[in-house]
Amino acid sequence: MAPGSATVLLALETATSGCGVALVTESGTLAATALDLGLRHTAVLFPEIRRLLQASGLGMADVSHVAVSIGPGSFTGLRIGLSAAKGLCLPGGTPLVPVPTLAALALRVPCARWPVCAVTDARKGEVYAALFDTSDGWPRPLDQPRAMSVPSLLAEYAHRPAVFTGPGVDVVAWRAAATPGQLVVAPAASRGADAAAVGHLALHGLATGTLPALTDAAMEALEPLYLRGADVGAVR
Repeated sequence: MAPGSATVLLALETATSGCGVALVTESGTLAATALDLGLRHTAVLFPEIRRLLQASGLGMADVSHVAVSIGPGSFTGLRIGLSAAKGLCLPGGTPLVPVPTLAALALRVPCARWPVCAVTDARKGEVYAALFDTSDGWPRPLDQPRAMSVPSLLAEYAHRPAVFTGPGVDVVAWRAAATPGQLVVAPAASRGADAAAVGHLALHGLATGTLPALTDAAMEALEPLYLRGADVGAVR
């Protein structure tokens, strides 16, 4: 059964090549799973949701909200994740919380003394990136998510420090190493997309009023944050 009257939130992370599912409450993470099988989200997402609910002794009736990583990220992954979230929410009227993907990545580097630059691979020689202040533990955006070339991104940090994190770090790591003392790369254990981070950021956003809980028409109209327009179909 659900733990007391606590909010139980189901979080989905499909914005990158990985696929993650988590059940979280205000008290912590009940259960979480993460698989990186190369964009096989359709095959593994619903089995993982069922497995986590069963292992936790819960059903969808116990879930108060569903959170989904809304982008930017993989065109296919975002589309699958949002469709799955809507499919879970609409039948029972469960509210849906869209969580910015880059903010959830930044949450995994809390209390950093330097700004945290979260990046994912956008292909075509570009990354999706945004800068956050995590000094108080929660990511506060310092700019808007952008698609940009790696040289352009690093040029912005040639004379100011930042911590780079996210699955796009490998794309920029060798260039970051060329500017010692300025650019720091977060440990590999903190860089991956994480459904539990999506869930806890959703709970924080609900508590502070910084993220919406969408229902009905607003939920149906929700689209992923793609950032790129005409070429989104080329982003895997």
